Amino acid sequence: MCQFVYSALLVSCQATSRLPGRARASLPEHRAILEAIHAGDVGRAGQAMRRLVQTSAGEIESLKEEDLA
Repeated sequence: MCQFVYSALLVSCQATSRLPGRARASLPEHRAILEAIHAGDVGRAGQAMRRLVQTSAGEIESLKEEDLA
C-alpha cells in the first residue's frame, strides 16, 4: 500500500510541477493540512487532504487533455 501511495504522489508531483506557479499556489493547501495535523484535528486534516487531492486530480486531467489536443 505504501509503495502505491508513494508512486501516486510521485506522478502527481511530476505532473503538476509542469504548471507555472502551481507549487507556490499549493502552499496554503499544504499548510492547512499541516496545521490540522499539528492541532490533532483528524477530520479537518482529512478534509484538507481530500481537497488537495481533488485539486491535483483536476489539474492532471487538464494536462492530459492538453497533451491530447
